[in-house]
Amino acid sequence: MVKHPTIRDLAQAAGVSISTENRVINNSESVRQPTRELTMSVAQEIGFFGLSTIRHVIHARRESFRFGILLLQKHRRFYASLALALTQAAITKALER
Repeated sequence: MVKHPTIRDLAQAAGVSISTENRVINNSESVRQPTRELTMSVAQEIGFFGLSTIRHVIHARRESFRFGILLLQKHRRFYASLALALTQAAITKALER
């Protein structure tokens, strides 16, 4: 039976502590970006089984928001422009995250 690399194996291969590796998995802001990138790269190299799980957890923990716009007179230029501006602002804000 093939042994899958564990978080301990990943931490050792990346040269970081298990605690740091755990913070990477939990997307802690206290982890520097170069350390995060190194860890993810090493995870791919050694075939760390939880890599897709790490990515899933990181994305799942990001806040998400929904908003809607109700326009009773959407055919009027002012309201159409307002809806477009609000939508573009929301998209821009979302891409900044």
